Amino acid sequence: MKQRIGLVAGAGKFPLLLVTEAKKRGMTVMAVAIKEEADPALEKLSDKLVWLSVGELDRIVNTFIEENVKEVFMAGKIRKTIMFTDIELDERLRKLLKNLKNRNDEVLLKAFVSELTRHGINVRNSAEYLPDLMALPGVLNRIEPDAETMEDIRYGFRMAKKIADMDIGQTVVVKKKAVLAVEAIEGTDKAILRGGELARGGIVVVKVAKPDQDMRFDIPVVGMNTVEILVKSQTRAIALEAGKTLILDKSEFLERTRRHNISVLGMTSAEDTF
Repeated sequence: MKQRIGLVAGAGKFPLLLVTEAKKRGMTVMAVAIKEEADPALEKLSDKLVWLSVGELDRIVNTFIEENVKEVFMAGKIRKTIMFTDIELDERLRKLLKNLKNRNDEVLLKAFVSELTRHGINVRNSAEYLPDLMALPGVLNRIEPDAETMEDIRYGFRMAKKIADMDIGQTVVVKKKAVLAVEAIEGTDKAILRGGELARGGIVVVKVAKPDQDMRFDIPVVGMNTVEILVKSQTRAIALEAGKTLILDKSEFLERTRRHNISVLGMTSAEDTF
């Protein structure tokens, strides 16, 4: 009998890749697709799929219980700005939110994971099946950054780790060792666009993981949409925390950034040398 896993699927390609890889490994996949976010392509890939709202916490948890799913992955973005819309929240979610110390990403997601864990459902490392997509240390696309760019990268890495530690965001935009934009609830793309507009190009983007990043959720991810934003913002370089950041469509991502002369680096610390 094939092993059955569950998936909570948000936006983007990450959930699609995870399901595809799970199927290659002989798994069957029971997906809960967040209807405000998830890609309809999940319908064909998953063995069974239920569309639920992000506000239906009780039904999300009970779906996995009823389906006897004991191992669950979380993949894909769920916009935090949804909490400021008129989306209806069920009683279970309202109670959970009321008891939180704040509504930052890590606090929200850990509370969600605890709801699953309480019912014997184990949430697994969301990158577990996709190790080849992890950013490696070094210059990843053969575009070597110059000395000035490298100074901005190192400065940006230190600043990004500080905001990540405060659970504000995981991305900063830098030029001439000045922080132009800090990612908050609006997300990475809008932060990059804002920084690019302020700088009028020539920016450096740094994306990191939180200290002691919980790899079950909210792993830093970049993909082809990120490349479009980098090009539009006239980016010089993007640095990613090595071993903790997923690059979706990795080969195409690196080739496209190379063609646009955007350095892509994997870094383990601000002191890395290349």
